[in-house]
Amino acid sequence: MKKKIIGRKVVRKVSRTAKIDAIVLEAKGQHTQEEVATIMNMGVRTLQRAKAKLKKHGDVEGDTQKRGPKGKLHYNVKNVGNLPLDSVCQTSLY
Repeated sequence: MKKKIIGRKVVRKVSRTAKIDAIVLEAKGQHTQEEVATIMNMGVRTLQRAKAKLKKHGDVEGDTQKRGPKGKLHYNVKNVGNLPLDSVCQTSLY
């Protein structure tokens, strides 16, 4: 877990897998949100935010920007080298 110091308070970054595990544990219905948060060593609000982001964006990290270089293939790319795009991948990117 990464730690970040804000003022005098130390804030831990909860990993993506821990958030997913907590959501799955709560979905089983054996524990309440508060119990799951205590078991997984995270805040109740962190669990609530992860569930909301999963519902809205389809991922527990939400609508965060991806870091690193941009991808080379886009939906409007027609050819990859000398091969047509349809022969490179099975699914349509349109």
